[in-house]
Amino acid sequence: MSSFEDVDGAADPERLARHLRALSEIGPIAAGRRERAELLGLRPGGRAIDVGCGLGDDARAIARIVGPSGHVVGVDASTALLDRARTRSVADDQRVEFVLGDAHRLQFDDGTFDAARTERTLQHLADPARAVGELARVTRAGGVVMASEPDWGTVALFGAPSELVRVLLSAAEERIRNAWVGRELAALFFDAGIIEMTVLAHAVVVREFELLRAVIDLPALSAEIRERNDSDIDELLARIEHDFLIGRAVAAITLFTVAGRVA
Repeated sequence: MSSFEDVDGAADPERLARHLRALSEIGPIAAGRRERAELLGLRPGGRAIDVGCGLGDDARAIARIVGPSGHVVGVDASTALLDRARTRSVADDQRVEFVLGDAHRLQFDDGTFDAARTERTLQHLADPARAVGELARVTRAGGVVMASEPDWGTVALFGAPSELVRVLLSAAEERIRNAWVGRELAALFFDAGIIEMTVLAHAVVVREFELLRAVIDLPALSAEIRERNDSDIDELLARIEHDFLIGRAVAAITLFTVAGRVA
């Protein structure tokens, strides 16, 4: 099970916060932040909600679009992450309201927002379909719902022996509750009655070992594999680290983004 299913119950929430910060700085994710925000179609004065807001980076980006006359709400199930998001927002002088909440049961009336979004959150939820339905419910007719999720069935990683790499990637996929949710997003949106969908797919390419550690959460994953008594995992990780450090290796995962309008 991924620790992000229950951040506050994790042994080290600060490690998870560092993990999120590292992910947010990965080139394609950071570079695509504004593009994903623009898909929401927001203007100054708009109202938006970011579900699974984490440290609040995307909520703050949206706040810059809607301006001081707009309103942005960031929702997360983790008190630890919300505390950090509020601290970062005060430092950035951003007007974002951060609230504790459940993506399956949002505490807002129907049609409250002009746009709703979630990113890298559905993969961890018990019921992604219900969460997408909630995003659509709290968005006004004609407003935009957007979700962006990785597909763990698309991970590619250089390394040898290939059999052990497959073990590593299989274990990475097994840790994620909804490992294929990226490819399922369009169907989830369709079932929620969302129309005029735009579907995008970007390969998140990683060439640095520290970023690989962030994408796959290698420390937690390798510990789990060791518990299975696979004595070769440390040797494999040492080889992979060496190949990344000398610029010989590459890893990638596909990030799917879907946006559409509420009918």
